[in-house]
Amino acid sequence: MEATKNTPQDSEKFFERMMLLRKPVDFPTRMSPMSIAEKTKLAQYQKRLEQDFFNVVEGMLKILDSKDHYTSCHSYYVMQISVKLAKRFGFDDARVELVRGASLLHDIGKVGIPYGILNKRTKLTSDEFATIKGHPEIGSRMVGGFEQFAGAGGIIRHHHERFDGKGYPNRIGGREIPLEARLIAVADSYHAMTSHRSYKGSRDRTYVVEEFKRCRGTQFDPEVTDVLIEMVSTDDEFADCGGTTATLSEGRKVPTPSFQRLLSPSSGFAL
Repeated sequence: MEATKNTPQDSEKFFERMMLLRKPVDFPTRMSPMSIAEKTKLAQYQKRLEQDFFNVVEGMLKILDSKDHYTSCHSYYVMQISVKLAKRFGFDDARVELVRGASLLHDIGKVGIPYGILNKRTKLTSDEFATIKGHPEIGSRMVGGFEQFAGAGGIIRHHHERFDGKGYPNRIGGREIPLEARLIAVADSYHAMTSHRSYKGSRDRTYVVEEFKRCRGTQFDPEVTDVLIEMVSTDDEFADCGGTTATLSEGRKVPTPSFQRLLSPSSGFAL
């Protein structure tokens, strides 16, 4: 069977739909009430837009997975840890869901990083590291315009800031950094330390706790650090949040769960 070819018109239609997804639908004011048929049609249209949104973002995650499978799995586990932290901080349901979405997509900007840099096994050059450091801004721009992720763009942008103001991209510090971003920064580093990579082994709990104590108040928010250390030290199930360690070290591929299921509060993936 001959493969279907995309035409310029197809591309234009795709981008038109993308632009529709980036802003809420503004329906004109009308004097007369809507008929049942009109309400049904409107509900179907809104449902299609919502599904299109999930499809577009899941497509972005699949692109990232194809470039760097570790990052897509890493994002899944960072989401688990971040949600658990958010609940420990007493976030309401809406704020927990914001953390869920932002943490799952915190590294989505890496789709704009060249494959050779993203998967390099040796030490990065200063220029290559500067390129990598661009991914929070890229990711922020990618998701910031979606109404469904209002607020997530700023969190993604600042998840590599440091509490002492020496991070990137804006070198802000302390409570200038959104709390959600401070949670994700801790979760991100926890999973990075406990997972196996081609260029380093995984670290045990003792090492992780000592490293967080060492960086408390400099790289990481002290309060968030204390909560994470307590969780690591007392919650045996918390180790499952770093569950890629054995699987990735053995070279087996972890399936990326459905984006739509991950964002659902009733999902089995929710902690």
